[in-house]
Amino acid sequence: MKGRNGSTISEFNQEEYVAKMAAAGVVYPNLKSQELQESYKAIGAEMLLRKMLRPGEYGVLLEKAQEMNGFVTDTKELIDEVKKLIEEGDASANYAYYALHELRILPHELMNMNEYERAAIYAMIDIRVEQERKARRKSK
Repeated sequence: MKGRNGSTISEFNQEEYVAKMAAAGVVYPNLKSQELQESYKAIGAEMLLRKMLRPGEYGVLLEKAQEMNGFVTDTKELIDEVKKLIEEGDASANYAYYALHELRILPHELMNMNEYERAAIYAMIDIRVEQERKARRKSK
């Protein structure tokens, strides 16, 4: 992939990275054992893990590997971080808050919109908030 100034940037495959991290953390059985890989018709430790474990077990292993390597943040920490963003006036956090409570648009739905669609929602929120302010001032 081409980066700025013509430099080459390799693409990062997070799924593959986490699978390698999980495989590297398994002590027993020896996932590099050629005999074990052949018995599961797998090539490489990552494929062997996928074949040895049920999907749910594999998912738990991936989560634990990430957690043990410091990649998973405690939910309480995330909640506090989002609250702080909202309280400090972070625009994206406040738009997401408004979209959820007033428009029933979930944050992931908002973030998955293309930039034009999201900008349209933000503009509509701005207009509505301004109309509500004017209406409150008028009623005083």
